[in-house]
Amino acid sequence: MSLRAVDCVRGTFFATMRELSTDPAKCNSIDLEREVVIKGLCEYLKEDYRAFIKECLDCEQAEKAKEEMVLGICVVHAEGSQQPPKEVSIVIQGVDLLEEIQTVLCAITLLMGILYSLDLRYPSNLQHTFEVFQKLNLDGQRLSDRVQN
Repeated sequence: MSLRAVDCVRGTFFATMRELSTDPAKCNSIDLEREVVIKGLCEYLKEDYRAFIKECLDCEQAEKAKEEMVLGICVVHAEGSQQPPKEVSIVIQGVDLLEEIQTVLCAITLLMGILYSLDLRYPSNLQHTFEVFQKLNLDGQRLSDRVQN
């Protein structure tokens, strides 16, 4: 791979991370910073978090997004995106499984428990991201080659 191609790939990742990151002067919430790290992990593994975490600005938009979801997290944001979300819920087959969750990080942790206890498969579009979560939380032994790179 040429250096130009590496710069192009690296530049795309870093541009996405700049877009995701919050201004520390405007936001002092560790939860929002952790959310950026999780989204950054998805981007780093070349998986699209937007298919899994639906971010909405109002309840009507959230209801439409939930109807279309097979498995995911729906987040309704407050006035500004720099504020903690008003509502976070876990959706399976278009139905709210858990509502009124405090943060996206808590929702992901709860969803991992649900997937593990019900022996469900990880979403194919986020398989590597969920593998990282599983390995770090449950058995930090062996990671696949893609995750290790």
